[in-house]
Amino acid sequence: MAKITILGPMNVDLIIHGAAPAEKEKLLEWVGTSNVSVLTAGAIGYFTGIVHALGHQVTVFTTIGDDPLGLIVQDSLKTMKSNLVFLEIQKGKNTAIAVYLLLFGSKKRPLTYQMPTHDLWPLKFTKMHLNAVAKSDWFHHGGYLHFPAAWSAGSVLELYRHARNNGVGTSLDPQFPLSDYPTPWVHAIEPLLPFIDVLFVDKNEACNLIATGDHLAAAKALLKMGPKMVVVKLGEQGSVLVDKDGVIEQPAEKIPPEEIVDSIGAGDSFDAGFVDAWLAKKSRKECIEHATRVAARTLRHPGGQFGP
Repeated sequence: MAKITILGPMNVDLIIHGAAPAEKEKLLEWVGTSNVSVLTAGAIGYFTGIVHALGHQVTVFTTIGDDPLGLIVQDSLKTMKSNLVFLEIQKGKNTAIAVYLLLFGSKKRPLTYQMPTHDLWPLKFTKMHLNAVAKSDWFHHGGYLHFPAAWSAGSVLELYRHARNNGVGTSLDPQFPLSDYPTPWVHAIEPLLPFIDVLFVDKNEACNLIATGDHLAAAKALLKMGPKMVVVKLGEQGSVLVDKDGVIEQPAEKIPPEEIVDSIGAGDSFDAGFVDAWLAKKSRKECIEHATRVAARTLRHPGGQFGP
């Protein structure tokens, strides 16, 4: 069991699976049952849940509102035995919720959501936060690009620098800006990259970070900015790892379409699987293979989780 400290936003996912008529006239009169899941998600929710399920101890730095949705996140962190000292609850604020209406054959869309009115994570960190990072085996941050207020604050950079100075492994899944933002995006994360062991991005993120249509070229350009390796997630096309020793291409695990419940959170679960294998001192090839298996396992259950 490793100690993993995780920074980023958490919210609630309401996922509704079922079958409804596509015609508007019929839909307005339709009444039917659905399978409904309420899960803790956000940029780090599924990552946190999977690394916990894989046997690791988690400490989460995040912020929520003092509303019923925030209570769901809080209860989830209690279940995972995360130290709630590091959970910041902002009064009078609303926690985010994403609603997936998977009633028309989609495995991930359509989606509607409520944005949070609180900060996505604490903007200032105390000695307690720094000590928690220093005592960890790994530090992971998700959703950095979601939160422009943190780009120039320097506090996240401080955590990464502290992790590196204390020999703690690090990863970053920056994801994407939540509002229209011109490419390239890389300037926002560039100060962090020299302190990153594993940079996780999907194909669109890689291309938008560098403003190119070639995800492999983007990964190589990102590698030159400081991370030890860049892993690009390609969905059904698998994934690719780029580091100083070259390129490793990994195919996706083939699952019959009828067995796929949804693909929500699969990328975050991939991250968790990779970190799990890396902490077990597996090879780069074994890490990306394990990450692929973990992500594929979640496809058979609602959201990025293993299921019951």
